[in-house]
Amino acid sequence: MNLPSRVSAPRHVVFYFDFLDPYAYLAATRIPRACKEVEAVLTLEAVNSLAFTEDSPGGPRASLEGYLWPDVERAAERLGVRFRVPRSYPFDASQLLETCLFVRDRSGQEAMAAVAESLWSAIWVDGADPEDVSTAVEAGKGVAVPERALCAGLADSRMPEILARVSARAAKRGVCGVPAVSVEGRLFQGLDPVLAAEGLIRGAGEGRSAGPGTRGGDVGSDDEDGADPSVPDWTFSG
Repeated sequence: MNLPSRVSAPRHVVFYFDFLDPYAYLAATRIPRACKEVEAVLTLEAVNSLAFTEDSPGGPRASLEGYLWPDVERAAERLGVRFRVPRSYPFDASQLLETCLFVRDRSGQEAMAAVAESLWSAIWVDGADPEDVSTAVEAGKGVAVPERALCAGLADSRMPEILARVSARAAKRGVCGVPAVSVEGRLFQGLDPVLAAEGLIRGAGEGRSAGPGTRGGDVGSDDEDGADPSVPDWTFSG
């Protein structure tokens, strides 16, 4: 009798990001692609990194601008990633994060991923104004979200509360900065550890230590602390 071959469960990866952080941009060019190539289940979590501690690994370091941009440029060159410094920094990324949450509630995780990819490119490659609502609107058009619906959603007074709750939930799971990625419950934080996690996603380096800047161990399942904070049910004709 022929027995069915053993099938491994798909890897579950959670990527925590904030459009404010240039290192999160660099990580965003790698982690989603790695997950797609190995057919891993990827969950994107848009979080407000300013809600975390100031000394969070990999967090925004605008006060160290003389160090920050040369370091980011070197990392981008090493990774072969296009990069340009925004016209103004730091900027308020909350509107962009709320755009992702709105799109995820309206159209699902894949639509959110497409919007996030568009926003990363617009801000860190094309030089779009991250605080201009038109930047969010253009990204929303890519997944057929009508401008009127998106603008009305972003104007809803409940959106900042939802973003705060999502960020607080991430902090409860051990996230204290971005970029951060959880690979089957093992949390990595900071650019270099996240890039090391890419090897785990691809199935390499299973027995290696996570390295400095990571937090090992079980940080809880993705269902911990309940489902995503509910986004208001907007219904628009467009």
